[in-house]
Amino acid sequence: MKFFSKIKSDLDQAIERDRELNNDRKKEKLSFSRRMFKNPFDRRFFESERLWKYVPLLLLAVFLIMIYTWNMFENERLKMQNGVLTKEVASWEAQRQIKQQGLDALKLRSKTFNRLKQMGSTVGYSTEQPIRVTGKK
Repeated sequence: MKFFSKIKSDLDQAIERDRELNNDRKKEKLSFSRRMFKNPFDRRFFESERLWKYVPLLLLAVFLIMIYTWNMFENERLKMQNGVLTKEVASWEAQRQIKQQGLDALKLRSKTFNRLKQMGSTVGYSTEQPIRVTGKK
């Protein structure tokens, strides 16, 4: 029985040591956070090893935030440029339609001969039947 009581007392001591270590760690964490928020520009704050472990992660976060911001501004610039180009395309399309209507009017045979008459030309409609060209004689 003494053997089991010795094991029990050893386990109790180990458990008590673990509790003390956990309490010390909690106090240390609290003191670090209090020190950080109390005076972040204190020299001891920058000397702590915990801070320097996270410096690469902080630099990466800052870099990603900068890229995100640049991308956001670039996207807005492209949206504005797209709006301007869309308006320009609409303007060119309107001009094309106006010119197309003028050319459609010239396609008609009667309109073409009327314009030629206005210009003083003697060209007119043909009164003769068209000649058929065949390869056989």
